[in-house]
Formats: sequence, C-alpha cells, structure tokens
Amino acid sequence: MNFTRWSARLPGTQRRAAARDDRSPVPAARAEYAQAQTAATLPDGTPPAPPGTAPAQAVPGPALDDLSAREILGRLPVAVALLHGPDHRVAYVNDAYEAAFGPRPCGAPAAEALPELAELSVLPLLDQVLRSGTARTVKSRRTAGGSSYTVTCT
Repeated sequence: MNFTRWSARLPGTQRRAAARDDRSPVPAARAEYAQAQTAATLPDGTPPAPPGTAPAQAVPGPALDDLSAREILGRLPVAVALLHGPDHRVAYVNDAYEAAFGPRPCGAPAAEALPELAELSVLPLLDQVLRSGTARTVKSRRTAGGSSYTVTCT
C-alpha cells in the first residue's frame, strides 16, 4: 500500500493549506484566491484599474423595476417562448427565438405554431408541467437540422 498517494487524496492535507507566494506555479485554492481579490480593492470597495488604463465610468442603465417582462426577455441571448393555457397558446417569442426558428404568430396553439417543440418532444413535457406545477428540463435535444437545445419549462 502506498500511503503517500493515499494521503494526497484526503481533503484538507497540508499540501493544500501550504502558504504560496506569487511566483508559485501552482494556482491558489479558491479561498486563498478570494482573499487575495478582496485585499486588492480601493477604500471605496472597487478594484483598482489595471496600469495604463483610465478608470471606467459607470453607465447608468434603467432600473429593473422600470423594465417590462417583454423588455427583459427581449434582451436575453437565448431563445424564449412564453406559452399560456391548456393548449399552450403562444403569448410571446423573443428575437433570439425568431432568429433560430423564424417568426411565430401570437395566440396560436403551440402544437400548430411551434413545430420545433414537437420535433424536440417538448409538447408532452408542457402538459406535465402544467398539471404538476413543477419545472422540468430536457437536456440536449437535437433537431433535424443538427442543432442541439436544452429546454426548460416552468
């Protein structure tokens, strides 16, 4: 039995807790890295600017409360379709969804307006989520075009 290899696998060994300097080829543990990050902040709590760069000016954006759900979902880079009711009528699709699958009519049942959901076998999942009230995720479903999608229904 090789005790050296066995003990190296135990959590909390001395090797992990050993002090490191900045020249060490071994990266710091997560906790040590976080401590080093928090130590390198200005008195107001912001990190210092890298040498040779001008400090960035904060650009004020709209407050989250000022945005509608449509504006928030429209800014997401992932495809989002909002459906409602027992026949899963299309309430909204964002720009990313339209870019991936084309424009979709609002108010139409998903089985007719979103044929990609049938191709991904998501329609039975929508019924299950509606009945149970529990979110479900289907990972890495492929379409006939070769694209792969992970679908979350809430």
